[in-house]
Amino acid sequence: MPRENVHLPPPPAIDRPGDRWVCGVHSSGKKCAAGPTGLGTCPLSEPCCPRRTWLGRRKAIGLVVMGIAVAALFLYSRQGYVSQFFKPGELTTPHAQILAGTLNEKRCAACHTEASMSPQSWFGRGGVGHDHVSQTDRCLDCHHSTIDRQSARLAHNLPSEARQQIRSLSLQSASQTHSSLVRHSVATPGVDPEHVQCAACHREHRGADANLMIMTDAQCQTCHSRQIGSFADSHPQWNDWPYGRGGRIAFNHSTHAMKHFPATRNGDAATEFRCLDCHVKDENHELSRVVRYEFACQSCHDDALRLESDHGIELFALPTIPEPQTHEMESWPVAATGFYDGTIAPLSELFLRHDPEVAAALRKIESRDFSRVDAESRDQPAAATTIAAAHRRLLADVAREGQAAMIERAEASAVSSTALTNVIRSIPPQMLSDTFRMWFLNRVDSLANSVPRQRTKQVFRTVAAAQNQRPQGDRLAGTPVSSRDDDLLLADESEGDDLLLGGDDLLEDDLLGGDLLGGGDDNLLVEDPLAEDPLAVDADTPSGVSREGGGRFDPDRMLIAGGWYRDELKMAIVYRGSGHADPVVRSAIESLATLPANDPIRQRMLANRTVAACIGCHPAASDGVGNWTSPPLVGQGRTFTKFSHRPHMNIAGLTDCVHCHRVGQDDHDFEPLKLESCATCHTSHGAGESCTKCHRYHVDSF
Repeated sequence: MPRENVHLPPPPAIDRPGDRWVCGVHSSGKKCAAGPTGLGTCPLSEPCCPRRTWLGRRKAIGLVVMGIAVAALFLYSRQGYVSQFFKPGELTTPHAQILAGTLNEKRCAACHTEASMSPQSWFGRGGVGHDHVSQTDRCLDCHHSTIDRQSARLAHNLPSEARQQIRSLSLQSASQTHSSLVRHSVATPGVDPEHVQCAACHREHRGADANLMIMTDAQCQTCHSRQIGSFADSHPQWNDWPYGRGGRIAFNHSTHAMKHFPATRNGDAATEFRCLDCHVKDENHELSRVVRYEFACQSCHDDALRLESDHGIELFALPTIPEPQTHEMESWPVAATGFYDGTIAPLSELFLRHDPEVAAALRKIESRDFSRVDAESRDQPAAATTIAAAHRRLLADVAREGQAAMIERAEASAVSSTALTNVIRSIPPQMLSDTFRMWFLNRVDSLANSVPRQRTKQVFRTVAAAQNQRPQGDRLAGTPVSSRDDDLLLADESEGDDLLLGGDDLLEDDLLGGDLLGGGDDNLLVEDPLAEDPLAVDADTPSGVSREGGGRFDPDRMLIAGGWYRDELKMAIVYRGSGHADPVVRSAIESLATLPANDPIRQRMLANRTVAACIGCHPAASDGVGNWTSPPLVGQGRTFTKFSHRPHMNIAGLTDCVHCHRVGQDDHDFEPLKLESCATCHTSHGAGESCTKCHRYHVDSF
């Protein structure tokens, strides 16, 4: 039957179970047609006193309790306990220690912007406290020294260009290995790689012992579209791991293991090539990357290195120029007079080329080699004279002003570095001052009374003294003669003795009258005329040597520990190295870092035998200060891939390095590792196969 056809009696007026009030006469049995109003008043002329229903009483109690709670909350916030009230969980120990000395009401505000505002602002829209401030900004207030603010929100802290380059390299690698597992590097459209917040991976308030660094594979695969399964089946294959991790020292394991160590065979045994002899464990139980030279290299390489160091580095080397060119200068050593010869020292060029005129002259001399000067050229002889004069001025300035002159010239050539200053600091100015006086100031007489003729006279005098018998009138006798008598081509105007015209004309005498070629004691060829070094310079000559009695300075005997010396034969100031890690040679090489790669000075300095011996093992040394050793890879730099030998060395089968590192048979250093070498142990039930086992999120290179 339809509801509208059913007759139901009207409900009583006072039967209102959903109302908050009930009629006051209801309990006496009287009926009230009106009932109380919603506000609890009686509309009758003789009003009764309405009573609250159970629902009304419950609502009233609820409002009172709510009011008390709000009042308590307000008072609680005023007392500084609000942080405890809203605290979702304990901070990790590192963060808790940082905030240990902070007032309770300010602890939340240290990381949460909203906590720094008043409680009233919680119920309104975001105001100035929210403008341009995010949770990541608060993280970077403390972590700015490890993560750059500009790249903190970028995926992997890399700009889009670098990420695109990584993707291109992945595609290239996939094409070479025919692998389709490259989609792991493509981010899903739902993730903005330019605005990744710190809290996406690092969640706080999970307990004091929680590790904020732990990331699950699910977090990684939030961005990486391809859901990777097991390591052995899903990870892309690699081709040449480790990727160029040879370090700053050039060392070929293959040639040492296959060639040099077997060459030490003595009888039936040769020196064994053992990895752990060099790669020892450090204090952190990590394998050291390199070992000291004295421990592993010195026994084989020290003699050869010292031999190369003996060649030294030239500071000055006077070029040889023809005698007519010397007339244009105030003075010039006779020992540096002759046909064009000599090479400009790289350090000299460094101090000379600040002068535009000298720099232009240097460019006209091919390879800075005077032996290539064309005497018939229109401009090369003049350029050679300009360079020679510049050498004299340089040595004069250094003799007068000392180290300041070299430092000033280096700065004028835009080469100012601590390394070059260390080289200059090692040069004794007093030696340079003495050198200038000996080479230039004592050369005041004419070319007729030159040092070479004095040398010749001394040689013949030595030979004659050994003979002890010569005819009195013989011009070649060992009897001391005057400097004018010594020159057979000069006429004695005072006596009218023209040697070619009359008087004691040599043409009237029998030059062979003394039977120079005959036997007996008169034969000059009986004794070796070179018994005395013809290059030995007498102590009385203007450019004498430091040891009286003649003889060239012997650096092999006098400078066994290295140092600066003057080479009288080469007319040069030379530094003789002391072998491995010589401080002056080291600083000279480091000073090259300020020069462009195509600079002639840099190229010629690198060709120096002493420098080349160093660069042969330390190729990165000329690129900057401190590139002489290979730092350990563990803890140095942040790349996508990380590896530590420490946990692997605890496994008996892996203590033998050749289990993973197989020396190549050809020109390769090591055979590249394959994925299968790692997948044997790295499983979900073995050593683990999570992404963060081998990869970092925050990187600074790739």
